[in-house]
Amino acid sequence: MWYNFIVKAKLFLTTALLSVVFTASGTVAFAETSAPETAYPENFVADKTFTTLNDFAVSGEQFAFADGYNVYVYENGVINSPNGQLSHSVQNIEFDKDALIFKDTANVYYSFAEGEITQIEEYDFSTPSSLDVDNYHYYLLDGVWEVYDKIEKTATVLSEYRSLKKYDGVVYAIKDNAFYRFSGASAEKVPLTFNDFSATKTVSVGNSAELLSTFSNCELVRISGEAFATQIDLNDLSGPYFKAVKTQKVADGTLALKLCQTGNATIVAFDNKAYITLTSYTSAVDFTPIAPDKQEGRLTQTVSVYSTPYICESTKLATLQLGTKVKILKTVSSEILPCEYYLVEYGESGETGYVATAFITEYQFSDNDDYTEIKGEQTFDNQVEEVIIVLIIILLVCATIAYLFHAGSAKSKKKNRTKKEDLTTE
Repeated sequence: MWYNFIVKAKLFLTTALLSVVFTASGTVAFAETSAPETAYPENFVADKTFTTLNDFAVSGEQFAFADGYNVYVYENGVINSPNGQLSHSVQNIEFDKDALIFKDTANVYYSFAEGEITQIEEYDFSTPSSLDVDNYHYYLLDGVWEVYDKIEKTATVLSEYRSLKKYDGVVYAIKDNAFYRFSGASAEKVPLTFNDFSATKTVSVGNSAELLSTFSNCELVRISGEAFATQIDLNDLSGPYFKAVKTQKVADGTLALKLCQTGNATIVAFDNKAYITLTSYTSAVDFTPIAPDKQEGRLTQTVSVYSTPYICESTKLATLQLGTKVKILKTVSSEILPCEYYLVEYGESGETGYVATAFITEYQFSDNDDYTEIKGEQTFDNQVEEVIIVLIIILLVCATIAYLFHAGSAKSKKKNRTKKEDLTTE
């Protein structure tokens, strides 16, 4: 009895951890079927543009920009904004060892280092009026930059360029809110390409809700290393777009559970999270469920059955009550799954779905069995009642022992006191 109680209690707690939160109506909220077809972005590469580029700084592979009220740091295709938006426009910016120093139009100075911004007293921003690189001499004349070729003995006016600076033997400048690099008297725009994931916020749900709520055979795929995948929340598909959590580059050869294919995309699951990615970057993997260790079983808890071995509101097919009898068709086990599943047949019409093996115990059917019958001696409530009765008995025994001990102690003290009085009288 105690063993059964503990096992059932553990299963109850496990079920609570695995249970999925219902929406306000208690059912999965699906998007309308008239939604546009799912179209996952095929390219995330974009060029960084500026609106009010006031200054810049260079340190190795890092480029920092003062663009209006914002500061941006670009490095290896990634752009970050360490401060968000300031209350005043940023006027000057410079790298100083491991820190990024900038000043706003209110003459307030800031230092950004190790992920934190601190206000500092003052900093001397250099504003050169001449620069020398190889055979070229850059100089400021009447507020306009020019470059003199020492070999050709010619000067070129650079009237469209401003804020010339030299870093590591290279001259950089600003022109029309863009960033340029000089080579002699010629300048070329510095490419600032980065991955812009903003389009993942508007990927249409399409017919995903319908597909996910329909039973499917368990399929595995591998994702190539060139693919990006966006983590999505499948517990609520009520809106027109998927709720994107984050987008990341997928490790080459990542094994994933295929949930469904919609539009140009495939919804997969790995690391116990759901993602959407381009179908063209996925390839099927041979996978066959194995024969189960039992053919018939009974649910040890009230649990849900799912269209695929991935637990979320969108894949839920039905809720089966404690004691429900099911036929076990296959065992589904893979390194990509958080636990082992049974493919089961349930209900009078023989529906199929997936249930975690931990919630099914072996049971032999008989012709007289009522499909949802639960025998009294096997219910969780009866087990609890038995344990409570045992605990009450134990408490009564302990109370009795305590009373007897107390009574015996009091009697002994009274006897000792009587002897003492007798000796005194003598």
